[in-house]
Amino acid sequence: MLVSLKNLSGYIVLALSIVSIFFSYAVAQSGESQEPSDEDDAPITIESLTKDAKRFGGIFTFYQNKNDGNLMMEISAEQLNSEYLYYGFIQNGVADAGTQRGFYTGQDVIEIRKRFNRIDFISKNTSYYIDPQSPLANGGFANITDAVLASIEILAESDDGTRYLINADEIFLTEVLANLKQMVDADDNDEFAFDVGDLSDERTSYAHVGVYPENVNVRTDYVYSNPEPDNTGSERTEDARATTITVQHSFVAMPDADFVPRLDDNRVGYFRTQVTDLNSYDITPYRDLITRWRLIKKDPNAALSEPVEPIVWWIENTTPYEYRDIMRKGVLQWNKAFEKAGFKNAIVVNIQPDDAVWSADDIRYNVVRWSNTPEGSFAFGPSYINPRTGEILGADVMFEQSFLNTYGFRADVLGDPNANSLNFRKPQHKHQSHHFCSKGHRLQEIVSFGRVALDAMDASVSEKRKVIEQMLYELMLHEVGHTLGLMHNMKASNLHSLADIHHEEVTQGKLSASVMDYGALVIAPPGIEQGDFFMTEPGVYDDWAIQFGYDPEIEGEARVALLSRSTERELSFGNDADDMRSPGAGIDPDITIWDMSDDGIGFAEQQFELIDAITPNLLDKMRKEGESHAKIRAALGMLISYKYSGTANVANYIGGVHVDRAKQGQKGASVPYSPVGLQNQKRAMNVLKKHVLSPEAFSLPASLIAHAAMQPRGFEHYEYTEDPKIHEAISSIQHIIFDRLLDPVLMTRMTDTQLYGNEYSVNAMLADLSDAVFASDIRSSVNTKRQNLQIEYIHRLTGIISEESSHDYQSQAASFHELNKLVKLLSKSKQGDDATQAHRAYALHLIELALDKP
Repeated sequence: MLVSLKNLSGYIVLALSIVSIFFSYAVAQSGESQEPSDEDDAPITIESLTKDAKRFGGIFTFYQNKNDGNLMMEISAEQLNSEYLYYGFIQNGVADAGTQRGFYTGQDVIEIRKRFNRIDFISKNTSYYIDPQSPLANGGFANITDAVLASIEILAESDDGTRYLINADEIFLTEVLANLKQMVDADDNDEFAFDVGDLSDERTSYAHVGVYPENVNVRTDYVYSNPEPDNTGSERTEDARATTITVQHSFVAMPDADFVPRLDDNRVGYFRTQVTDLNSYDITPYRDLITRWRLIKKDPNAALSEPVEPIVWWIENTTPYEYRDIMRKGVLQWNKAFEKAGFKNAIVVNIQPDDAVWSADDIRYNVVRWSNTPEGSFAFGPSYINPRTGEILGADVMFEQSFLNTYGFRADVLGDPNANSLNFRKPQHKHQSHHFCSKGHRLQEIVSFGRVALDAMDASVSEKRKVIEQMLYELMLHEVGHTLGLMHNMKASNLHSLADIHHEEVTQGKLSASVMDYGALVIAPPGIEQGDFFMTEPGVYDDWAIQFGYDPEIEGEARVALLSRSTERELSFGNDADDMRSPGAGIDPDITIWDMSDDGIGFAEQQFELIDAITPNLLDKMRKEGESHAKIRAALGMLISYKYSGTANVANYIGGVHVDRAKQGQKGASVPYSPVGLQNQKRAMNVLKKHVLSPEAFSLPASLIAHAAMQPRGFEHYEYTEDPKIHEAISSIQHIIFDRLLDPVLMTRMTDTQLYGNEYSVNAMLADLSDAVFASDIRSSVNTKRQNLQIEYIHRLTGIISEESSHDYQSQAASFHELNKLVKLLSKSKQGDDATQAHRAYALHLIELALDKP
């Protein structure tokens, strides 16, 4: 239909009129006018932005919006250019992602500065020192940087310019203070590793805000989103698409500057703040400061005086009633050590009443806390430390209820061979490593084994209770020891002889020189009266270490005299960096974990013999009418896995080097490095051969295996079927020997140490190892456990001579030689059943492939 031009122009005019009417109406409805309202003229003030928010007053003032939960932080002018201590640690982690409660995410000195219209949070570098009286101080620090962690725009300020309001979400809802993503990032080389995904801004929120006179705690629920996870995690993770990690951010007031620091010494084990002295011309220009509490004598002239302010601990009211007295006594036992340092009643312990109005989050209260965590089984002792001086300002100790579970304590060791892998060292934040203690993990296992062993030996109820009570004493002493500043001493368990550790009148609650060791459970073999299971008071090393850290008189010549005693055997020291818990780590077999006595080889052999003694009658002792077979299965798993530590510790003597860290010219000092003697290395090999590698090792009654049934729970057993995987479980223990003795670092060390005294060469070691793996059944049938062992050994040797090997030339040549010897040995052996002949033919095939023989 055609429209004339005249009519068309009329329609256009009409349309424009309608649009104009609607526009005018919309403007009127929106309240817009050419005259501004009084409300628009009102200035933005702190009061206007916070009038509907909840106020938290204390060291800082916070305001939380009641509608969306957003947080604002008020900073006063007097707080500018001032330093505060920041601590971040995981309150609730994701075990599948390798984060657990107690891991520190940061510990820094934070300075707050105003820069134009912004507030900056600056992390200060405290790693270097220049004498302020030195001319070098005039030039300041060069090429040493601080870090501006956050720069936040000021939302409003008071009329007098003394108060500033900022959006705290930019600090506490982001990762500027806690780089969690770096801690939980999945391994790029493992497509099935648990991956939390990316931080979700919309779902991340505050769990708690607590403001106190000397500190503020903000707990944040960091929610990570992974819409399509390859690994859905365990039952501890509800849904891998959305995982939550709760971090507690704490800001603490910088304490008075009158605390007197004490310099570190590597012969005694204190946590320390690491400082390099730029004024020093020493080859080791260290000015490290030990961490310790501020203890001052009421009477400075008295040999023994109460402190002006004691270290006060509170047993939290979450602690089960039956353990409160043990915990209290355990903490108070440290007073015996402090008396050696001149302090009486240095520690006071109270029980938190149920109607207490104070919060454990208040740094003024040091609390022993109790928590329910599935499979947590650990306790830890984090401390709040001033890195400027080393002063400890506050501390907590956490215990997990699941720690006391006696059976079924972790993954099914008869279905998952990796369940025995306890020798991990997780990379940690630079400030985190000394704040996490894993003693409780293994203690739970060895106590569980202890209960099984005592059941099998018809021990009394009082002895079974004694195991739990003494374990709690030792763990309490250990974790509180961390909060006093003490690091681990993994060399302390060498105190007593193998015979004396079973005599209570000798040990008197001091099985080791220090409660800071990871000492073994001591169960007397059949026929020997049971003594102490664990330590119940600080050891002689602990007394000495507390004196070094806290005695006001230990300065100058007195310090030199005290430290000169470090060569006494009971004062030996070695920490986690020295211990040999992992293949290739550490060199001194005396510095290890879960051992006891001055004869580590003999102690491990005694434990192996104990296992052999209780195995035959274990089934009868575990049976109980009406129960499932799950307890039997757990007991069998413990029998096998309990050999883990003993096997590792005995293997450590092969290629080991004894270390002496005494100063030059110190009385009683030996040479710094002394290779383990040939006799002890050969002795260790023979113990491994007899108890771990021989055809008779791991001889388990068929009836015991047949009764090791799991109690099914829904579909949980579908991943690996429910039958006991005995061969896998045994192999996981036997392979520890290969992991250690065939490690490239260890094999290279055996060649290096021949230059200064080692008489056991790589060739000799491999010859003995081959003998242990093959000789006993070379003229007979080979059982299936030994078949697995022999094939694994061949795989390890062929790997050493492969192009991808990282082993040195001597190790490759020795392995090549050993493989050729095995070809001759296996070629001559014609005895055994059909399965054995097939096994040997396959073994030869693998070797010939590696040697490139037709």
